[in-house]
Amino acid sequence: MRTATLSRVLKWAGGTLAFLACAAVAQAQGNTVSVRVTDASTKTPIDQAQVAIAGTLIGGLTNAEGRVTIRGVPTGNQTLRVLRVGYAETKRAVTIAAGQEMSVDITLNRVAVDLSPVVVTATGSQLRKEVGNTVSSINAVKAVEIAPITTVADLLAARASNLVVTTGTQTGSGSRTRIRGVASMSLSNEPIFVIDGIRMTADVSSSSLFTGGSQPSRVSDINP
Repeated sequence: MRTATLSRVLKWAGGTLAFLACAAVAQAQGNTVSVRVTDASTKTPIDQAQVAIAGTLIGGLTNAEGRVTIRGVPTGNQTLRVLRVGYAETKRAVTIAAGQEMSVDITLNRVAVDLSPVVVTATGSQLRKEVGNTVSSINAVKAVEIAPITTVADLLAARASNLVVTTGTQTGSGSRTRIRGVASMSLSNEPIFVIDGIRMTADVSSSSLFTGGSQPSRVSDINP
């Protein structure tokens, strides 16, 4: 009799714990923060601003209206962090209650664009100190003044660590760019080029033109 009673108690306790765990997860998923980011001087919305919960991977990018909705925000005191190239970094402390839907308006102040602490990657703009990779900076203006540079490949050659640029052996053939050597036997080994936040098609196979059996490089289309 005692064994049966104890079994029912354990089942009830297990069901209660499972219910509480589900409720906690549901509350965490229900915490939503809607953020609107605008320019402090013009009051116009700012798109492509990175809004994130500091210390987590939760966040997103604002749309054309300067709005982004962040779901699954942990309950408690949190810090909203907003980044956008050309604007000063802004942080806002907020307190999130369980199941709460909060709206926050954040304004950004324009600053002189200083790209030294900011790195634009294929996944967005990040602070240089937060990127675990080696970051090299090339001053194109000075390089063009002191060397006969005609293509972007010439500009990159021997100016960044772990980057090897091999020029074509035939007239009109494209150069090959490799970061830390060959990474794939079947896929393209060309790096990803991001220009003003837009990914460029850099794979030589994207061109239908041939020169003596070789294809030109799309990177050569850019004026250095």
